[in-house]
Amino acid sequence: MRIKNFIWFLFLIGSLNAMAQDDSEEKVVGEQASTAELVEEQKQLDFEDYFLRAVQQRSVENYNRANEYLAKCELIYPAEKAVLFELAKNYYSLKQYDEALNYCQKILHNHPDEFWALSLKRDILLAQNNLKEALVIQKNLYKKDPNE
Repeated sequence: MRIKNFIWFLFLIGSLNAMAQDDSEEKVVGEQASTAELVEEQKQLDFEDYFLRAVQQRSVENYNRANEYLAKCELIYPAEKAVLFELAKNYYSLKQYDEALNYCQKILHNHPDEFWALSLKRDILLAQNNLKEALVIQKNLYKKDPNE
C-alpha cells in the first residue's frame, strides 16, 4: 500500500512539474515571433475577406459599397496593384473619371508597363474626350498586343 501511495505521489509531483509555466527566454522570444506571425496572418485574412466582398459588390454593380471594402484593403496593403485596379474600374463605372485616372496613375507609377492599367487609362481618356493622349496609349498597347 505504501509503494502504491509513493507511486501516486511521484505521479502527482511529475504532473505538477509538467504544468509549471516555462518562462525561459527562448520560449518568450518564440511566442513574440509567433504573435507577429499571427498578426500578419490576420491582416492577410482580413484583406482577402474585404477584397472578396468588394468583388461581390462589383458583380452586382454596387460600386460604392465595393469601394468601401477596397478602401479597407488599401489601408492594409496600400500599394497592392489589384486593389488600385479594382478602385479604378469602380470609379470608371461610376463615371468619376478623375478619381479613376488617379488610381491608374498610382498603378503606373510603380508598374509603368502594366497592360490592363494602360488599357483602362486609355478608356478613361476616351471617355474624357482626350483623344490625343488616348492614341499615344493605344499605340503602346498595340506594340504589346497587336490584337489590341
